[in-house]
Amino acid sequence: MTDFVGLDRADALQVGGSELNEESAQLQQQAKQLFDAMEMDVRNAMDGSAPSAFMEAHSNLSDKFSDMMHWLSNMGINLSEVNAEILQADDDNMMDYQAAGDQVDSLPRINI
Repeated sequence: MTDFVGLDRADALQVGGSELNEESAQLQQQAKQLFDAMEMDVRNAMDGSAPSAFMEAHSNLSDKFSDMMHWLSNMGINLSEVNAEILQADDDNMMDYQAAGDQVDSLPRINI
């Protein structure tokens, strides 16, 4: 029936929500790795103005990332909650679709 109705991707919201959650976790991990790498580079750089430039870049990047997370929080956006709501909406839609399908299956077929 899903092919007939054209809903062969009924789990699109669930898949998208899962991918959003994975990508946000990867982004956070990559940002932490970048911060750690920048700090290590500063510790390894002993000559010239490199340490102060690296520390300034590290500080700016850390501040901007914190600003982004603060903005998300101020806007009431919690990526984990968004993902949970997407998964719940997908489950609700699947149940509605199944209920509608059950009703359609009970209708008599029309032969043309």
